[in-house]
Amino acid sequence: MKKGVTMKDVAAHANVSVSTVSRVINGKIDEDAPIAKAVLRAAEELNYRPNAAARFMKGQSTGTIGMILPDIAIPFFTGIASGAITRAQKNNNNIIIASSNGCIQQEKRSLEHLSRSVLDGLIYCPIARNGTFHEIEYFKNIPVVVAYRRDVIPNRPQVYVDNIKGGYMATKYMLRLNRKRICFLAGFWDPPNDSASILEMSASSEAGFYTTLDRFKGYLKALEEEGIPYDPSLVFITKYSHDSGYHVTREIISKVMDIEGILAPNDLVASGAIKFLTEQGISVPEDISVIGYDDSLIAEVSTPSITSINQNSHEVGTASVDMMLDLLKGKKVKDHIVDVNLSIRKSTAFLKEK
Repeated sequence: MKKGVTMKDVAAHANVSVSTVSRVINGKIDEDAPIAKAVLRAAEELNYRPNAAARFMKGQSTGTIGMILPDIAIPFFTGIASGAITRAQKNNNNIIIASSNGCIQQEKRSLEHLSRSVLDGLIYCPIARNGTFHEIEYFKNIPVVVAYRRDVIPNRPQVYVDNIKGGYMATKYMLRLNRKRICFLAGFWDPPNDSASILEMSASSEAGFYTTLDRFKGYLKALEEEGIPYDPSLVFITKYSHDSGYHVTREIISKVMDIEGILAPNDLVASGAIKFLTEQGISVPEDISVIGYDDSLIAEVSTPSITSINQNSHEVGTASVDMMLDLLKGKKVKDHIVDVNLSIRKSTAFLKEK
């Protein structure tokens, strides 16, 4: 923040009163109102950013925690939000949730918006990406808990899922079903140009930024234990929607022969894959078995129902709030790793000898 910039400077720049600036900054005037837009534009031009922690005397609490999620429409993140809200309400706290809708620019706008709010702390689940997270500096004076990512922001406690174990467990189960030609679908919000970079990315120091790379590590470990050479032609890149699963499976079938299994990055993608295979007269699970991730309602109601890795999104949410409340009490906290398990359904079956 530009040193010396005050509400008075913003008021003069926007040609309004200081009290109007205060009301806008504190959310008492709708952001869509013309006067609010003028104030926020002036604040941005002057690079003014209020210090939320300084608005209250030491020891006082607002009872409000901010939360930013990649996409609230995706069932896994809905589960995180539900767990966080439930735990916060039991402790007489409120959660303000912002969804980035899978867009990094929207995430940055959400961070800026919440930085103008009066919060006790922030639970931040960033969109997976390379690089630094400069915007977190907006919250340097309040506690921040990083949810569902590991090793992305130094010196901030984190709650994350054991995705290496998840990828390993899914692959080992496919192998136990006598399926060795297993396609790995790497999920990205902002996909790299080609799948050849996945192996290199998984070995980098930034692998923890992407849950899909941890799962890929588990995939490689399971193959290695069975003495099955890694085949890069079996790795495909996808986004996280049903349509993405449908289209990437069409690409797989057009390029690769004798596929026996597909590991999807979530249940939405798995359901899209199953839809395409079924339309092509390819039997699921007999010809190709499919495993999803999240163990969501989608996995239960799909036809066939989807075998899926349960990563307990509700626990991610509750543990994040528990960690935040401990930080606000001045307690020391340790990183929390959420375990995974496999829910077996009808999208997988033993492959009979041909």
